[in-house]
Amino acid sequence: MKYLSTLKTVFLAFALTQVMACTSTTILPAPSQSEDIAIQFTDESLSGFFDLPGGVHRVPESQVIISGHQSNSWVGSVLGPIGLSLQSAIDAENAESAISNTEAMLQFKLTEAANAIADELIAQPEFAYHYTDYQTPRTPVLNVKTAVILTYQNETDVKPYVLLQAALKDARANTDIWWTRYIASSGPARPFSGENGWAANDGQAFEDNIAQNLEKAIKLMMTDVATPYPRYSSEVITVQGFYPYVRYKMQTVGYKMDETDTHIIYQPKLGDAIVFSGVHLIDKSTVDIRPTQEGDAVYKILEEEENTEQSQTE
Repeated sequence: MKYLSTLKTVFLAFALTQVMACTSTTILPAPSQSEDIAIQFTDESLSGFFDLPGGVHRVPESQVIISGHQSNSWVGSVLGPIGLSLQSAIDAENAESAISNTEAMLQFKLTEAANAIADELIAQPEFAYHYTDYQTPRTPVLNVKTAVILTYQNETDVKPYVLLQAALKDARANTDIWWTRYIASSGPARPFSGENGWAANDGQAFEDNIAQNLEKAIKLMMTDVATPYPRYSSEVITVQGFYPYVRYKMQTVGYKMDETDTHIIYQPKLGDAIVFSGVHLIDKSTVDIRPTQEGDAVYKILEEEENTEQSQTE
């Protein structure tokens, strides 16, 4: 077992090295635009090949995606196309069974609510000179896909992450010139069922969490696209906690872009193929944050490290 654990760690380290060595668009700020930007939210789904790990379950007629339940998913939960395997179909079926009693609660789309939030923000002074409701053939367009990534952190507890996948399109050239993800979350994971579960009180806690993080994610995206937050090498930090899609607790290194008493805006230094690369709005109470030290791994699965330490003491 120890040999297999070591082999898994070595293979994962090699795979991630190859992925993170690639040029990353998601880590770069949006290019400046001479024209005001139009925002278009779409019902288009995330790509099953490029945007999602293997074995996820898409809730029918919904933008909710279930992950973190995958068996033997130490690679599939991290990488998109690289992590695909024959186990995916079984894992997707397992996810469907896990949430079958509450699937009706998860059948919704964010597109209409997202458009309404963006319209309200565009009318505010801080955005009025960067965005427009009136589109011409010269208007750059920010096309945005929305999703809720419902991620299991153990056998029972799940956490929702609101994800916006934004692509800036040059209308004159009819081509995308930049893209990234914006991911917002808050509060701890909790069970679906039970007195304090997401489904309690007709799913009110779940609905409130999604609504609040959708608005936060859209405001984060519009701010960062219009006037990008700085990505300073002097503001590199190490963050340990949970991320969307992945059941394991992980460490990443990246840029602290902004911070309040309760939240941090953070961008891990990860390549595009990592399915949670992009800009994160993180509840500081749910993660451990410290200045990056020499030797800190840009990406590390902490559960592997904890299991190794435990086996050495036994």
